[in-house]
Amino acid sequence: RSRVRQVLSSLLCNAFKAVYGTGRPGHITLQAGLNPHCPEMVEFTVTDNGVGITGEAQRELFVPFLSAAYGFSGRNTQASPGCGLGLCLASQLAQLMGGDITVRSQLDEGTTVVFRFDLRQPHCRSATAAGYHGDSVSA
Repeated sequence: RSRVRQVLSSLLCNAFKAVYGTGRPGHITLQAGLNPHCPEMVEFTVTDNGVGITGEAQRELFVPFLSAAYGFSGRNTQASPGCGLGLCLASQLAQLMGGDITVRSQLDEGTTVVFRFDLRQPHCRSATAAGYHGDSVSA
């Protein structure tokens, strides 16, 4: 449960940083559900309408320490403070849970991040006991 919470916290913090200070109303959505093709896989999708991420920066998002220098948009900016470890660690946690993290983004339009993990993994089985019922997770 704490691993799922840690990954979601990282993804939501990144989304908040991406929408903050854009000069337009920010929107962040979190959706949860089971993968229709593999019901043992839980999917969380975080979508924002923030600054977006360039294609070049997307290729390096999961490299430790590298993303901090470019910020979310791939521009050399201090708009998104951090050390560049959040997505790297989140991705490693997702892999430990038998899943992954994927990113789709368009510069100046926003980003969608999908976090998947396998409920069949021994350390994930407690997710159903912890309150996962297909649409939400109890905190």
